[in-house]
Amino acid sequence: MAKKSLSKKKVNPILALVFVGLIVVIGIVIIFISRAADSPYVPAGYVLKWADEFDGTTIDTTKWNIANNSTYGSSNNEVQCYMSSNVGLSGGNAVLTGKPGAGGCSGYSYTSGWIATGTKATGGTEKYSFTQGYVEMRAKAPQGNIFWPALWLQGYNGGPSWPSYGEFDITELYPACANMTTGTLH
Repeated sequence: MAKKSLSKKKVNPILALVFVGLIVVIGIVIIFISRAADSPYVPAGYVLKWADEFDGTTIDTTKWNIANNSTYGSSNNEVQCYMSSNVGLSGGNAVLTGKPGAGGCSGYSYTSGWIATGTKATGGTEKYSFTQGYVEMRAKAPQGNIFWPALWLQGYNGGPSWPSYGEFDITELYPACANMTTGTLH
């Protein structure tokens, strides 16, 4: 019985080039779509003027002031002192951590973190202010009886004292109402 020889078929170079080109184009489209999904959302009719995606290795201090050894909330009978050591970045998120203990801030039972573009609690310079516009934030809040997490906007820091300069609480989560959030305009 005679063996048949296996012949090699030639690959059409034009078809190979088209195939490789198609793979490259598909890859570029996938990368573009995935990056677009990570971009800040801006509704029609608005212009993005400021954003922070927290994609560095530390908080960007050209955008944020970090409170350190601040007892700004003491008028609300808050039991924490804001410390810079409780502020960091992880996986594209700013992480503000509450911890038991005074952390070098005598008379307090806890420490926490605070970042702001303004100056009230942080003692820094005014980083960014605006009169009107679209604001979007994303946050994951802790649960428990000792927490009172909040995201808020305040009026210009060079004006009169609180509440005369205004405050808009985008969200506040109260410990006694675990499944409820509020927004308040002062």
